[in-house]
Amino acid sequence: MDRKHNIPEWYRLDNAAKIFPAIISRRMTSLFRLSATLKEPINVARLQQALNNMMERCPYFNVRLKSGAFWYFFERNPITPLLQADSKHPCMNYSIRKRFRHLFRVVPFGNRIAIEFSHGLTDGTGALLFLKSLVAEYLELSGIHSDEKEDLLVPGTLPDPEEIEDGFKKHYRKEIPSPGSSGPAFHLPEPLDHVGHYRITTGIIETAPLLEKARSEKVSITEYLAAILLECYQEYYRALPPAVQKKKGAPVVLRIPVNLRRMFPSKTMLNFFLAANASIDPRLGEYSFKEILNNVRAAMLTGVDPKVISQQIARNVRGELSLATKLFPLFVKNIILKLVYKKMGDNRISTSLSNMGRVSMPDAYCDAIERFDFMPPPTLLNRLNASIISWKQHLHISFGNLAKHPEIEKRFFRKLVRAGIPVKIESNYQEIVCHTVQDAE
Repeated sequence: MDRKHNIPEWYRLDNAAKIFPAIISRRMTSLFRLSATLKEPINVARLQQALNNMMERCPYFNVRLKSGAFWYFFERNPITPLLQADSKHPCMNYSIRKRFRHLFRVVPFGNRIAIEFSHGLTDGTGALLFLKSLVAEYLELSGIHSDEKEDLLVPGTLPDPEEIEDGFKKHYRKEIPSPGSSGPAFHLPEPLDHVGHYRITTGIIETAPLLEKARSEKVSITEYLAAILLECYQEYYRALPPAVQKKKGAPVVLRIPVNLRRMFPSKTMLNFFLAANASIDPRLGEYSFKEILNNVRAAMLTGVDPKVISQQIARNVRGELSLATKLFPLFVKNIILKLVYKKMGDNRISTSLSNMGRVSMPDAYCDAIERFDFMPPPTLLNRLNASIISWKQHLHISFGNLAKHPEIEKRFFRKLVRAGIPVKIESNYQEIVCHTVQDAE
């Protein structure tokens, strides 16, 4: 125990994190990216000082991955994390297994401060709080001051030991039965791009017309966009040759992560999320958009039911706590975890849509910030995932794709434009502006 921080020198991975060291590869890096773009160029020396200060406040992130006889664990990293150069392909070319390698990296570029976190260390909620706090500290060092810091991690204050609690184990109830299992899902039969390539396509949307459209359908923005994404997959499936449909036919399953801190009180900065799964089965016939919306709405209502969530927590923790699992050495666990992930992980879903919601910052900082962005982690089997974040009057939805061709992204943004919602599209491959149906074509 470090007396200065009241945080252990080492700690265990949380229940959701344990699988990532076993499955990561050059394509599946486990990294996701959150970034803040400011209105002035980044002062690199000042940002490094802000990062140093944040490491004092968050020593549980200043760690490296270590392997024991039975489990991986995190140990305090003796090396201070240094800023790294950005690249064309986010979330690539970074292995958390290397010696003294941190499980996150800060990559400034121009006006942008980006952080790529391994899901082995934290989830989107923990990462966003860290990014907001890092930006706040950088702005403080730049002479912009605010006394409103209740929702930030402030250097000079002590971390709460509960910030490294395993929320899953804390809220595990052994008497709760595990949920039933589901079968394989449909996956895009698209060829992979080159190793190390990751296509990011971001749509910038004014929130007002999108919100108006969602309200007209009596659903939330997340539900509306999820329904459009499922409809795109349905169209893609129905355009496949009959032989491919027969071979690849399966339900289209969309995973929508849910932040469990809203249901089960926890201060944890580690992973604490599960997911609601919305699905359609195009083998049964064509779904109208209204039918898809109804399926998404029902899935979201069920997915945020604490009783249903408790079942998922029970299943996940029960597997970790079983005597057989505890007795297996780490190299055997790695084999088992890979098999479990192959059967129970991305095999059961077609894609994912994660919404971080609207970012808030103290008023004194807002004028210095242009935008926030959120990019999903790459996944090999699914090829494509999407993530959403909002700042002021705009929503940014980013697709991360390991395939060569952005087929689903094209369909998705065309549907928004045809619905009367202007979209500006940016990509690390190209930039397109869509304001009309003609532009979208």
